[in-house]
Amino acid sequence: MKSKVLIVIIGLISQFALFSRISYSQSRDLVELNNVFIGKGNGLMDSKVSFNKIDVIVNIPQRLKERKFISHGLEYGQINIHYDLTPAIYSPTEVENFNILSYKFTYMNFRSNKLPYMIIVSPTLASNFEGSINLKDFRFLGMFAFIKRYKPGKILTYGVAYSNTFGFPAPMPVINYQVSPTPKWQFNLGFPQLNIQHNVSSKTTLQTGLAITGQNLTLGRDLESINGDGSSSTVPIDNLRINNWAGQVKWIQQIGDYTKFSIGTGYTFRRSFSFNKGSDEKRKFNLDNNIYIQASLKFGFYKKR
Repeated sequence: MKSKVLIVIIGLISQFALFSRISYSQSRDLVELNNVFIGKGNGLMDSKVSFNKIDVIVNIPQRLKERKFISHGLEYGQINIHYDLTPAIYSPTEVENFNILSYKFTYMNFRSNKLPYMIIVSPTLASNFEGSINLKDFRFLGMFAFIKRYKPGKILTYGVAYSNTFGFPAPMPVINYQVSPTPKWQFNLGFPQLNIQHNVSSKTTLQTGLAITGQNLTLGRDLESINGDGSSSTVPIDNLRINNWAGQVKWIQQIGDYTKFSIGTGYTFRRSFSFNKGSDEKRKFNLDNNIYIQASLKFGFYKKR
């Protein structure tokens, strides 16, 4: 039970990290190109495994009347898993390359006479697209939270999130405390964000904190894998689960009024990768820690008003 709770926490953190741009401020990012690479780590039977994810995100924000905002987000991504040794599995190519399709709806209400709140709903399909696709292949995530602004430079966000992203439903609390003691410093404490940000200049920012990535990847059809207990028996699997925690330092640079570039690097301190049947873990790869690299190119309206 404890391991399942930890999996859900990791998954929700990694999912809401994608939403933090809109969740805690009005996003100015319209188009994003992202790349994450996590180096090889020794796994089961000395098989080294590394991960690479590339995605494109398009955000369409819209301002409504009476201090209300909505945003539509579309994501397409690819995850490539590299094994030093071919996995002991029928049709091993089906556990190497995956595609991600995701939609995100965000609603924010900043009413002056009542407590502001936000709602996030996001269905996601992450699959190798082998065989058929049905409803059970979709993962759903939602959040409802209040936003309390204190002066000067303090924001408290609290609420509840619900997700079946990792194969079973899991409501979880959400809390984040953002403090900006000066225009040059910002601290994000809590869940889902934990980082420190320093504005070196009006266009250059340094950030340090946690970098957490995770994904539940669906197989289009059930496969048979060698059992993780060391025997020669096989077990059915229908999904893969990836989780990585890293400490990271990131440099963010604004170029002109419409472009931002960032690059971050760090080292993982917790990793897990497993083949599963539903929410039941069937074969686990105990991966060594390794380097974490992230790069992003964003386009939007960054000119200060």
